[in-house]
Parts: sequence; structure tokens; C-alpha cells
Amino acid sequence: MSRLPLVLLLGLALGFAACGDGDEQRETTPTVAAQPSPTAVQTPPTELFGPPFEGELLGIFIGPHLVESPEAIPDTFLKPRDVCLPGTPSVVVPWEQAGEMNLDLNLPPEYVPLKGSLNTGAFACGGTVTGTTWSYDLRLADGGSAYVIIGRNVLRLADYNVTANRVKTAVFAGREAVVIEPAFPDGRHVSGVSASARSGVYFPESFGQTFISGSSLPTKNLLELAQLVAEATSRRTDIPEVDAVLDAVESGDADRVSALLRFTPTLCGQSNPPYFHCGPDAEEPSLVDVMPISDCKDYYLGRDGLDEALRLALVDPALYGVYKTPLGIARQPIGIDIPAEYIAVFSRQWVRPDGQVLDRRQVFAVAIDRGEIVKVFFAMPLPPNICASTPAQIVEGLGLEDAILPPV
Repeated sequence: MSRLPLVLLLGLALGFAACGDGDEQRETTPTVAAQPSPTAVQTPPTELFGPPFEGELLGIFIGPHLVESPEAIPDTFLKPRDVCLPGTPSVVVPWEQAGEMNLDLNLPPEYVPLKGSLNTGAFACGGTVTGTTWSYDLRLADGGSAYVIIGRNVLRLADYNVTANRVKTAVFAGREAVVIEPAFPDGRHVSGVSASARSGVYFPESFGQTFISGSSLPTKNLLELAQLVAEATSRRTDIPEVDAVLDAVESGDADRVSALLRFTPTLCGQSNPPYFHCGPDAEEPSLVDVMPISDCKDYYLGRDGLDEALRLALVDPALYGVYKTPLGIARQPIGIDIPAEYIAVFSRQWVRPDGQVLDRRQVFAVAIDRGEIVKVFFAMPLPPNICASTPAQIVEGLGLEDAILPPV
């Protein structure tokens, strides 16, 4: 097993020493050449020289020079020195020791693996695997090439000297991620400002993070690669009837979700109780098929009303967590006990009925029984007069403690 200097090892595992602000220096191991795109511009845009973004998004801390200045990392985040104590040997270990840090990822042929690269391998410190990285040369259509590192590690840090307008969040294959865009869509760099060509995507994980770090990588390729990585790292329970619901919700397809709804025959009328009004053509009293709904109040919807609500709600859904259901969670006010084995909790983009997209995310949760959805939560009333509208609030409000897939 080859030993690496500690600083270099941590940089490789974090994905920013090899593609840092000086990313033109890259690596010294002989590999296929990875040249930056030749279309550099001479006049950098003004925003490149604004104050760098420094802060936390999705549980990942982004800031400049985190390797050189670890004191800038908040104490609430695991730091490189916490992972590998000074004087502890850092080693490259066989891939079979990578465990959950490994990644089964099939990329298109234009991504040429740099197998002899110093930036490819599984790394351990003190007998514990701290990270894995894979490096690639991407052949671009314009004749240039981009340099890409994909990796996983135990930290939640992203070392980027970029302005706030380049730092965003997005959802790929049902996974929320931090996106750091290149300065220009084609990935070209500003002459003398190599950081302008850097880009990346960071997915929070239970063990730390999965990341993509690129140099001279066009935005289009960055987002396509993020989709492939998200699909390869999708979070699933290995319970078929639950995972089928997760697949349907993450697709954002209201018809797929609607096909999994189990409606309950319920007495309708004009008084309370019953709690559901009959349609104009229904005799009173009679049974109608409805679904229990929780919003800022508890009520019921028929299929037409729920289909419309789903089309508004299923915008960029991202899985938050899956829980075993506490006893009685699905009992309804009319006294019908609707069994539910699991609750799957998602976040979603908040879109108003008029179509306006709000700059915040809201909850979408479903109760699951035998592979069918038996209750939908768009929000939830909590005493005394609180409307729980975030995933964390719903989890607390429902008393969900037995997590099959906990939040990352």
C-alpha cells in the first residue's frame, strides 16, 4: 500500500487539492493529458471579483481556501484534522475495502478514466477509509477537454473561491445537491483566473458527501453528470413496495403517483359528520371514494381533487427520509382505521396555485400500506395553531423515530 503525504491525501479525498484554485497544476502522475478548453476570454466579468461565497447549504460548508485555512471551517463541521490526526499514516487501500464509499457508475465513453492517476483510489487513515476518488479526462465536442474528479468522503466541505451567483441548489433524480457553476456555460476560463473554470456538485450523504469536481467542464456536461451520479447513488430501502412509491414520487409524474393511491369508501352528506360532501349527482347518504389529506387542516379529497393537488405538489421532489409508522398514525376523525406501515417524507419546490414558484421548499409526505398510498401530507396542523410545512416539522409532529432511511 502506497503512503501519501497527509495534506495531499486529504485534498484528494475532499476533491479540491487536485482541482483547487490552482487547478491548472493538477497532478504529476503521467496520464492522458487533460487540457483546458482553448476558448479563454481576456476580460473577466465583474462578478468574478466580488466577495466569495462562504456558508452552509444542505449541510455542506462552502468557502475559499479551506485546506490552507481550516480555521475558517465552523466547529460544527468535521475538519480534515479530525479525520486524520497529525502523524497518522495515510495510505491507499484496495478497492474492496472502500465499503459504502465505493460507487458503481457507468459513464459514457467520452469520459476516459485516468487509472494511473494520483487522483484515483481509495484512501484510509488509521485503518478507516476516509474517501474515494475517480479521475477522468472528458473529450469535448469542440476539440478541447475537461478534467473531472468524482468522489465520496466522510466530510461535508467544498473548497471553492466563487461568488454567490454561482452557488445554487438543485434536485437530480430525487436527490438535493449543491451546484457550483462555472463562470461561463461552456466551461471556459478567464485568462489568469483559473478558479473561473472550476465547477462542482455536492450531494449530502449519511457518511459525508458524494461530489463532482470539474475544471473546464461545461455546465451542460456538469448537470448531465450530476444526474448520472444521483441515479447511481439513489437512496432506497430495499423493500419493493416502498421503493416503488419512492420511484413514483421522485419521477414527479402525478399519473404514476395517482396509480398508487388507495381510496377509502366514505359516507357523504351535507352535515358534520359526515365530513365529505356528496357530489351533485350523488344521493344522500351514500358512499364516495376519498383520500384522507393533511394540509394546514385535515380533510378529504376525491380522485379529481387529489389529481389536481398532486400536479401542483410534485415539483422537484427530493427524498428526506422513510420511517416505520407509529401505531394509529393513520386513524381518521370519522373513526375509520386506515393501516399504514411506513411514512415516506420528501421536500418539494413550493409552487402557488397561480403558478408562482416560491424561493423555498415545502413538505410532501405519504403514508404507505402494502405498496399503496393511503394518506397524503401537504402540510400538517399542530397545536396550538401551527402549520407544519417542512419535512423536519412533519417528522417531529408525527413522532416519527424509527427511520429506515434517515435524513442525510
